[in-house]
Amino acid sequence: MSDEKPKKKKKSMSGKEAYNAVTDTVTGVNVRLLDNLLQAGGAVFGLIAGVGIGALLAPPVLELFCGSCLIGAVVGLIAGVFVVGLFLRIFRAIKHARGKHE
Repeated sequence: MSDEKPKKKKKSMSGKEAYNAVTDTVTGVNVRLLDNLLQAGGAVFGLIAGVGIGALLAPPVLELFCGSCLIGAVVGLIAGVFVVGLFLRIFRAIKHARGKHE
């Protein structure tokens, strides 16, 4: 009888898991429905918040009010997409570091 411990075989990733690992950590199109819905929700929330902030900071002149709302909408949309994208990037990187590939 030998005292050697049996070696654990490292489970290899499936094609889908490998694709998700690359798209989460390097680049590529994310095809996860939940991630895309979360990203869309962040974009809509940022858009609405940007319009609201633009309306609050706008001067009382109608032309400037519309311009402020438009600028707020664009800035809010970009900020919403960026913040949610950053969250997803960090969240997925932590999951991959723990070995939980979907």
